[in-house]
Amino acid sequence: MRILKLTCSVGIAAAILTLSSPVRSESQRYRVDKSDGRMTNSAPFLVTRFGARCDGITDDARAFQNALDAAGADCLVRKGYLSGGYQTVVVPDGATCKLNSGLTNLKSDCVGISSYSGATLDFSDLSDGESALTLKPRVSGAYTGNVARFDNIQMIGPGRVSDTVGITSSAPMTTFRQYNVHGFGHGYEVHSGSWLNHFVNTSIWDCHVDVYCGGGLKDAGEQISFEAGVLFNSDQAIENDSCEFNITDSSIDGLNGPAVVNGGGSTRLIGDHIEYMTGVDVPLVVSKRACNAYGSLTMEGGQIQFDHAKPQALARNDGRPGPCGGGGWGSYVRINNVFMSNVPTDSKGGVVVIGSNSSQIAICHATNGAGGGAMGNVPNIGRPYLSQGQC
Repeated sequence: MRILKLTCSVGIAAAILTLSSPVRSESQRYRVDKSDGRMTNSAPFLVTRFGARCDGITDDARAFQNALDAAGADCLVRKGYLSGGYQTVVVPDGATCKLNSGLTNLKSDCVGISSYSGATLDFSDLSDGESALTLKPRVSGAYTGNVARFDNIQMIGPGRVSDTVGITSSAPMTTFRQYNVHGFGHGYEVHSGSWLNHFVNTSIWDCHVDVYCGGGLKDAGEQISFEAGVLFNSDQAIENDSCEFNITDSSIDGLNGPAVVNGGGSTRLIGDHIEYMTGVDVPLVVSKRACNAYGSLTMEGGQIQFDHAKPQALARNDGRPGPCGGGGWGSYVRINNVFMSNVPTDSKGGVVVIGSNSSQIAICHATNGAGGGAMGNVPNIGRPYLSQGQC
């Protein structure tokens, strides 16, 4: 009987203790079931374990940097490639973490930054000249198969007029899923060593330039793709001086300036929706920095519309014909199978194009929506005497 009483007493005491326990700690509030693959507070690199408050007020930059550095400690390298040790720095779901200085991920091919349901990194007090997130690889040119996780993060910057960058990448083969980057001078910027990066369901908006690739890069720029995302409400969507950009099934909308300025890189728009709600001079531009066919700009399928004021011209090509090697007709613009609305046309109904190399602009099988059919009388690429129907 005494043993029974003791057992009952212990059970009652435990129940009372459970009922009277204080509210769970901050990290415990983010516990979820492991069985469905969600990130939990048992994750070794949850930023709150490194001192981050994620209260939207406290500067958590040091805690995040410590988590990134610790997470990369076990990256394994064998014969010049990463073979294991991949980790994810986890941001608590629903949290807003204030970061007043930029982060540097020295092993971004091995360590990612993610949340499960979504979280915000607030860089609104970032200083001019800084990048919110700088990505560098553990192994240069590592073929890691996009193992590091960059998922479900919103990044807020100090504004488009600032000299800041949201993501600066010197790393190859990184995939971003449902990243939301806004309020920076440049949203995403390619540096030497960065190629085959992939954006899926990502929004980059309210920036001076959303996606930027400058010139003079080394081992950089091959097949960088942006798929099923949004480039929105910025001064300019794309500036490309030396990369290959593939923008697919995406919305490019609400811009103050050109959708694309190509100055030596190749930009391919595939099945995209381009829309202007205010006036713009020219939405598609090849600048004089382009000097051979590598500076080409193509649009295949999709739609481009101007809801109010027509532009001065649909496309401008000032690319020079071959002075930097390759000869031929130089940089070109080709628009094929595109629905166009409220575009500028000349007295013969042809689409207006301009530039010192405007003969290398072809508009093929496009329609203005008035019953279908070809639109425009711009000559074919490199063969100015062929009719529009031979594009």
